[in-house]
Amino acid sequence: MATPDDLPPMAAPEELPHPHTPPVWLRHILGVVLAGSVGGIVFLTIAQEAFKKGFTTHRFNGSMGIYLGGHAEQIARRGLYGTLVIGLVLALAYLVVRRFMRGPEWLRGIQVGIVAFLGWGAVFGPLAKGSNTVPAGFFGLDADAAAPVVILVAALAGCLTLVRVYDLALSATWWQPRHVDFEASVHSLVNEGELEVDKRVIGGEGKHLG
Repeated sequence: MATPDDLPPMAAPEELPHPHTPPVWLRHILGVVLAGSVGGIVFLTIAQEAFKKGFTTHRFNGSMGIYLGGHAEQIARRGLYGTLVIGLVLALAYLVVRRFMRGPEWLRGIQVGIVAFLGWGAVFGPLAKGSNTVPAGFFGLDADAAAPVVILVAALAGCLTLVRVYDLALSATWWQPRHVDFEASVHSLVNEGELEVDKRVIGGEGKHLG
């Protein structure tokens, strides 16, 4: 029997669960893994690029890696692993509180992002300050005034991605195989504004050329 996570309200026939759609419990697990991983990578990419381009002297990956006991070439690797673990924890937390959250997807992403930002500034920053020489401190202010701005942007982008990926993975329609008419797609790109395209189909049985 379909559950509320399987079907949107007034589901159309094409929105019904496909026979090969994973069960809801498995989609929750896949959603946590995918959302946490992708969201963490988005966050870390923005934070690291901001450091590399000189927008801030706060190197989040370095702070995380050293805090987790990394040395030399281990620092970057441990920083990545730590970020991914935090992403998975946030995705798991989102799984728990998702049903109680109100508002559209983007608003939920912002709410999760603010929680992540506050956790970085009020918890991780002070902890990292006492464990290594990479500038951190309360909201990264030992580095510079730009650090909280950079991490806020990174946290919002990462958590908007996290929420979007999780919700997609949970949706039954996302797992349905879809037929793509490549010729019609190319035709519509080349002839933008035309509504009618020919009926030719590329590939598959019963191929016809008009």
